[in-house]
Amino acid sequence: MTPSGAENRDLLARISEQLEELKRLTIVQLLASGVQSAHVAKALGIHASGISRMVPVREIQKVAAKRSGESDG
Repeated sequence: MTPSGAENRDLLARISEQLEELKRLTIVQLLASGVQSAHVAKALGIHASGISRMVPVREIQKVAAKRSGESDG
């Protein structure tokens, strides 16, 4: 059975949302590991201010704190 046009649009919307979440997670991990936001932005082909709009600073700080806790133990 072939999905309808509406089902296809819903599926594509869910996939797009998941890809955006993966992009945000990757950005957070890169920033938390010390990569400069300007370098991340350049790799994504966006302005550096786009990084701060996409990823809240608190999220980066949480990941960085978790990583430093893992390396201590």
